[in-house]
Amino acid sequence: MDDARHRRFRDLLDLPSRAGDRARTLVDTTLDRVFDEPFDVRTADEFEALVAAGPIGNGPGPAATSLGAFVAAATPLARRLLTAATRSSKVAAKTPLPSSKMVKVGIASIPIAMRLSTTTRRGVRELQLLSSYVITRLRAAGVEPERGLVRALTLSLYVDPARRPTLDSTGSRAAGAISRQWVLRSLGGDAETAVRARARRQAEALERLDLPALAVVWARRGAIDV
Repeated sequence: MDDARHRRFRDLLDLPSRAGDRARTLVDTTLDRVFDEPFDVRTADEFEALVAAGPIGNGPGPAATSLGAFVAAATPLARRLLTAATRSSKVAAKTPLPSSKMVKVGIASIPIAMRLSTTTRRGVRELQLLSSYVITRLRAAGVEPERGLVRALTLSLYVDPARRPTLDSTGSRAAGAISRQWVLRSLGGDAETAVRARARRQAEALERLDLPALAVVWARRGAIDV
C-alpha cells in the first residue's frame, strides 16, 4: 500500500497543466518586473542577507493577479500532497514536512492556500534577488546583461545551482520545477537556515561561472525560448 501511495505522490509532483501554465506566467512576470527595476545586490553576503529577510522593503513585488492565479491552481495539489505524505511513512520521508504534530497545528491554524501564498511570495523575491545579483555579476565581468541571458542564468541557478547552466532549458520546464519547490516548501516550512543555505549555494554557483564565455555561447545561439 505504501508503494502505491508513493507512486501516486510522484505522480502528484507532475503539476497539472493549469498550475504549470500559471507558474510560468508568474515566473515570466516576476523576471520582467525585476529586469526593469532590479534590486541593488552587490555581494554574495548582501544577496544572502536580503534573501533571508524575505519579501519586505522596496523593490518590485509579484504581479498580484499572477500570484493569485498560481496559488488558486496549486492549492488543490498541495492538499493532495499533504494527504499523501501524512498517510504514508515512505512518502513522508521524501517530503520536507515537519513533525506530524507540527503539521496538525499548522493545518489547524494556517490554511494551505495562505501558506502557499506566503511561500510563493518568498520564492518570487528570491528569484528577483537572484536575477539582480546575476545582473551585477555580469556587469562586473564586462558583459552586457541581456534580458534573455539573465533570465536563462537565473532560472538555471534557482532550479539546480549544482548543475552547470546549459542556457537551453524551456521556461515551462523551469517553471514546473520552481513551482514544485514552492509547493513542497509551503507544506514543510522553510527555516532561515535552509533559506540561507539555498542562497549561498546559488551565489557560489554564480561566482564559479565563466560569464564572458557563457555570454559568447548565448550570442551564438541567437534567440532562444527559455
